[in-house]
Amino acid sequence: DRRWLNAEANYLMRLAQQKLQLETDLASTSLLLRTIDSLLADQDGLLVATARQNLADDLRALQQVRLPDRARLAQRLTALGGELEQLTLAGSRQEGYQQRMQEQWQQTPATMGEGNWLDAGLALLRSIFVWREWHETPADILPPQQESILKQQVQLQLEQAQLAMLQSDEMLYQQILTQVISNLQRYFAADSDSSRQLIAELQRLRDEELQVALPDLAATAELI
Repeated sequence: DRRWLNAEANYLMRLAQQKLQLETDLASTSLLLRTIDSLLADQDGLLVATARQNLADDLRALQQVRLPDRARLAQRLTALGGELEQLTLAGSRQEGYQQRMQEQWQQTPATMGEGNWLDAGLALLRSIFVWREWHETPADILPPQQESILKQQVQLQLEQAQLAMLQSDEMLYQQILTQVISNLQRYFAADSDSSRQLIAELQRLRDEELQVALPDLAATAELI
């Protein structure tokens, strides 16, 4: 009896909508749509042909959907928490200072070629001992006993970001990582390699899309 086949197709179509919208289960949704198509395969008529064409279009749309790899993002956030533990306020500033000095030493031969030894030496001393008027607020310096508190706070924020990611709350996820990046830029020397790489990786994770556009099965469900 075709009425039983159509009733089953209608039930499976509603189930496919729930699988897609509530669980984002692309594999199960595709399987259900193929089952519905097989139930309609022996029937004739314009309405059936239109419904089957819609099913084929929905299947192609599902194949093009690329969901974010939440497991990979969670693992990366956990790894960044471990890298944060290896980062120190004094160490990042010392690393940044050594890098600037190395760059200055590499530029010294070029300066010597343009002038004399005295000018090169004075230029090097000016790069080391600087009396500077800050045009923007420098990074805050925390007492040593508060460094661990800052790290614990950032670790907690990373865990909150993972929870927001699992709940598909993209706005909260981005807000939390923005706060983490701001804290790292404020308290750690942003010109050291380790700090710069950590901040860059956090920025890449913040820009990850957690929500993707899913196909709308409403028109096909109406036909079924």
